[in-house]
Amino acid sequence: MTESSTPSRPAAFSYPGHGPNARVGIVICHGFTGSPLSVMPWAQHLADLGYAVSVPLLPGHGTDWRQLALTGWKDWYRSYEKALLEPGRAD
Repeated sequence: MTESSTPSRPAAFSYPGHGPNARVGIVICHGFTGSPLSVMPWAQHLADLGYAVSVPLLPGHGTDWRQLALTGWKDWYRSYEKALLEPGRAD
């Protein structure tokens, strides 16, 4: 992972895994109003170890308060549940 002076656009992260650890799926959830960028060092470390990793971008997060206000906990739950059921494949 490299640092940049240009902020990255928040996006979901997924990695299918490799080696013997690929059969273990890990889903990481970012915090309220945050985005996967806040947990990327952790996700990247686990991916480097070969684990299947998913970090979904929860609906409305990583945008602005107006977009966030259009979503609710059921939307966030659904997004996280989908990532949990399909590790290594975040949307």
